[in-house]
Amino acid sequence: MSCLAHEFLHYIFITIVLKEKSLEKLVGIKPLAPEVFLAFDNTHLVKPEEWIKDKELIKLIEKYFNPIINDTELEEKIKEFWINKSLPIKEISIEESMIRIPILELNKVKLNSEILRRIGYKE
Repeated sequence: MSCLAHEFLHYIFITIVLKEKSLEKLVGIKPLAPEVFLAFDNTHLVKPEEWIKDKELIKLIEKYFNPIINDTELEEKIKEFWINKSLPIKEISIEESMIRIPILELNKVKLNSEILRRIGYKE
């Protein structure tokens, strides 16, 4: 649940940045090292307490993300129920995990109206 919430905070951040056309906040240097990627990931989300009412969920996010996910129980379950069963896996580089949208296509991206409403924009 904490992983999903963490990714949701990224989704909100990106929605706000796209609406405000603050694209410089999305442009990062090529993540050549894991440390650079971690710094990028940690700064490209909104504060959980501004978007999540559930205090227990916020505690889970803070517990398991500092700044990367650290959940040994989850890792063991993935290993046991997926990797050890030889189910498909694919290792990807940090660069491959980055989303790329051509600049001319940005205006076509449909932004979440509920997020926009919460930050004060009207459609």
